Amino acid sequence: MQLLFFVPFFFILALIIFNQISGIGHFKWTHSIPLFRTILITAGLVFLLLPLSFGEEYGWRGYLLPRLLPLGEIKGTFILGVIWACWHLPVLSMAQEYLWLSIPIFLTEAILVAFPFTWLYRASGASILVLSLFHSSFDVWGDTFTSAAAYPGQKQLLVGDTGLICLIFLLLIVILKYFVFSKSAQQTVLNNQ
Repeated sequence: MQLLFFVPFFFILALIIFNQISGIGHFKWTHSIPLFRTILITAGLVFLLLPLSFGEEYGWRGYLLPRLLPLGEIKGTFILGVIWACWHLPVLSMAQEYLWLSIPIFLTEAILVAFPFTWLYRASGASILVLSLFHSSFDVWGDTFTSAAAYPGQKQLLVGDTGLICLIFLLLIVILKYFVFSKSAQQTVLNNQ
């Protein structure tokens, strides 16, 4: 579980590398603080923002998710994701570019990102602290390293942590989990019987 702190970091790093290699986006560090020092500061911010994430996770995964899981993992997580996405809409309304496009991308992404939270909820034995660390880590790494400051003059709707590329990455992860890995796991169980 200690590695969870780094999973969002590596997810965001994968987005940055993909954007760079594909030419979709070009990461350029423009802050006055050197990149390595910012990485260390950001790691500390994850823990500083933990109380805020804890409050949110206590409601979403501590209260709501256990009541939705009897509907099934996919259906319950989807419903939670829709509610969670709508709860974030006021913040999204502050988006400065293409609000009419940002909303469906963000709503879809919030629904998709709810799935890894559900998997983590189950794997951690419903630990709200673990979920809060994951939440805080995902927010801080994404907001810092896929922001307009890291991609100056580029479309956040495409390269940001709430952009189209991130949505595609999350969609692939969810598809792999439910349609590739779960089938291979079921096949292994059937073969062992």
